[in-house]
Amino acid sequence: MISLALALTVALAAAPSPLSSQGLMELTDNGEVLLLPRHQRQPFDGWVFTRSAEPCDAVEAAMLDVDSWVKRFDNLKSSKATARTADTVDYQLELTVILGPTIYGHITRVSPGVLRFNDVETKAYSVYHLEAADDGTCLVRYRIVEERGKSSGWVSIMKGLEATAGDAGNFAAAISSARGFAKPEKVRKVRGSAAEGARVSLAGQGTLVEIDRSGKWPAYSLRRRVAMPFSDVSWAVRNKKGYADKTPVVKSAEDRGATVKYTFGGFGGRVSFSTSVSERTEEGGVLVVEETVAGGDIGPGTGGWRWRLGPVDGGVDVELTFSADIVAGSRVMRTMAATDPIARESFMLYTALAMMADIVGGTVLPTTAPTIARE
Repeated sequence: MISLALALTVALAAAPSPLSSQGLMELTDNGEVLLLPRHQRQPFDGWVFTRSAEPCDAVEAAMLDVDSWVKRFDNLKSSKATARTADTVDYQLELTVILGPTIYGHITRVSPGVLRFNDVETKAYSVYHLEAADDGTCLVRYRIVEERGKSSGWVSIMKGLEATAGDAGNFAAAISSARGFAKPEKVRKVRGSAAEGARVSLAGQGTLVEIDRSGKWPAYSLRRRVAMPFSDVSWAVRNKKGYADKTPVVKSAEDRGATVKYTFGGFGGRVSFSTSVSERTEEGGVLVVEETVAGGDIGPGTGGWRWRLGPVDGGVDVELTFSADIVAGSRVMRTMAATDPIARESFMLYTALAMMADIVGGTVLPTTAPTIARE
């Protein structure tokens, strides 16, 4: 029988969402969607939204069939169930990741379509909510929570390498877990107008991250509504020589007007490169600042990033699209990423999240919609 505390926790985590299922289905067309309510706060509490081409009952069965996980996940050396009941499974995982710990976990099938995963050693947990879609696919809402400020084994490794990488490490591990059961880019596309409403609602609750996996490497689109004057946000983005003072990701920045020379660093590696800069103002006073990699450790054709700042009542709607393949420019990062895709995802998310949180900063400007991720 589920304890009262567990039942209450799951009930709160499953609070009704103001977002339509249609909106989330459209958002997850090309990859996972993340929501980070608070940057660099302990304990970590975030959400992953994704879709599976399999029906929800098949996804649920796969989640409970621990012995088959080694066939679903690229980073598992072994997976086995150590104890079972009708609605619970104890399990043990061996990771292929360098320095990766053995993971001991417990799954509880709380109700049909609701499964809770517990890390036995750290007490961190995650809750999956599976929602059947009309087209036979499955919409997955996945919440990840650290308890008592103690990180799981993989995240501890990431934070040991880079102290401020907790958010990125948690999300990268969560994405890897979700991708064992659901790959939204392989699901039939959904077209409609609900996605933008979902974006606005989520951007008023924290930092929204959309991942597009349709290119040579993933592109990360971050969006956040901040309660700051437009002039302050635009100056923060334009003042590139000040980036190194704001975020540990940028080690140096030499602003030369039409070009900028950067050194980015993290996880023991460094990447030096230059960018070409362009600006334009669009309808409604929207400022777009775009930087394209021009050369260096990562050469032309390896992406870049774009800021889009839109004035709204009470603040600014900030969008950052980051698609620079910085991992390719560092032997240390390349070597680590080659051992496991979680490492590559961690590096990219760490850079993009740090740029949004540290360079722009500010507090969230709420939307009028009810929250999805805070009880």
